Amino acid sequence: MRLWPRGGNRPSAVSSETADVGMSSSASHHEVSDGEVDALVSSAEVVLLTRTGCHLCQEAEPIVASACERHGSGLRVLEVDSDEGLRARFTDHVPVLFVRGALLDYWRVDEGRLHDALDVRAVAPPPAL
Repeated sequence: MRLWPRGGNRPSAVSSETADVGMSSSASHHEVSDGEVDALVSSAEVVLLTRTGCHLCQEAEPIVASACERHGSGLRVLEVDSDEGLRARFTDHVPVLFVRGALLDYWRVDEGRLHDALDVRAVAPPPAL
């Protein structure tokens, strides 16, 4: 289990885990389907893909966690190295930030854009006429 941040206490809104996208124990490589990625990035209002030892990820995590706490948004942090398919697809782009299933940032988190995205609440479409 990863510590938040560097031995500190993880904010209560943050869930950190490895991704489970159905890899069998005998598989050496698993291609992550678009549907599996969609399911992962839609599993919380905010999803941050990170990797252990990534300095950009270490910079992004507290920014994202703070913004999520401020806006009352759920945050799920996933390790790309937990799955060969995720690693193959996102390894050169971590940290990768999704808000409500849509890609918001990668490599660096734009804090202003993140707050703007979290300020905009999804509005249900009106009933059909």
